[in-house]
Amino acid sequence: MAGSASTALRSAFVTETTQGTTVATPAFKTLHEPILFTDAQKRMGQPSLVAGGALVGDSLLYREYVGKISAAPVVYGLYDTFFESLFQAAFSSNVLNDGKAASFFTVENTIPNGVGGASKMKRYTGVEAVGGSIAVDARGGVTMDMDFIGISGIGYTGTAIVGSTYTDPSNNDPFSATTDVGAVTFAGMTLDDIASAKIDFTYDGKVPQPKVGTDDLVGIARGAYQPIITLKCYVGTNYSTNSDAARAQTQTAAKVTVNMGSITLKKYKWEFNLCYLDSAMSDFSGANGFITLVLRANYSTSTSSVMTLTRAVV
Repeated sequence: MAGSASTALRSAFVTETTQGTTVATPAFKTLHEPILFTDAQKRMGQPSLVAGGALVGDSLLYREYVGKISAAPVVYGLYDTFFESLFQAAFSSNVLNDGKAASFFTVENTIPNGVGGASKMKRYTGVEAVGGSIAVDARGGVTMDMDFIGISGIGYTGTAIVGSTYTDPSNNDPFSATTDVGAVTFAGMTLDDIASAKIDFTYDGKVPQPKVGTDDLVGIARGAYQPIITLKCYVGTNYSTNSDAARAQTQTAAKVTVNMGSITLKKYKWEFNLCYLDSAMSDFSGANGFITLVLRANYSTSTSSVMTLTRAVV
């Protein structure tokens, strides 16, 4: 029997009401790109003098359910549920400010055992997004990486959940760096032309919470949201001013805004409310000169958040 093609995989998710419990009749949403999990496990043997110090016996210490979406083209609306999980808040009137709320979902991956083989399903429950990034490169796409942790998982089964349904994405057009990235601004500073940009949605301490008596998790710590924005600009008329700005002993925090999307009501606006310029690194090793600006986003008391994400922008 020939092996299964990667395109035969179906990857789908459904939100949970209770963490770790798939709803009774799940309405799964399928994805263009899979959430691929690594079922890592740690085992323990007994070093034994009887065996000259070699291991004897075997015990399971724990299992980990760690997932990832890698270099997926950003499509409007497709990942909003994951944004809510990652930023620990819900959209309200199409506006999301990062917070400390928990939201979670079940991920189901289905793959046939070889060409023509019976389909097998594997589900991961209590899944949260715990980190990721969005990258933009000139003449390229707008791509996203996202990391996930699940609190539990099951072995492969050939049985679907009774009453489950599957809905394919309604939006299919990927964002392009050419047509779908609008103004990128750092208030108080005039940026030279941008060759690439990246937003790292970094958390400090967003880690699994294990418990005694089971390899399932209690949950996942909320962590501290500490995003980093990186802008790679050509060396232009503002080069020296922007380079010197990073050296200032005292900086005034300012807002970074990144606009994405070209279709009315299918646009995002990312606003990092109080940012400081951590560094400005020059690179003259290639045909073009570049300056890479690294910006650190801080908490803003005016919005009670670090970041504001607005969707359905006109």
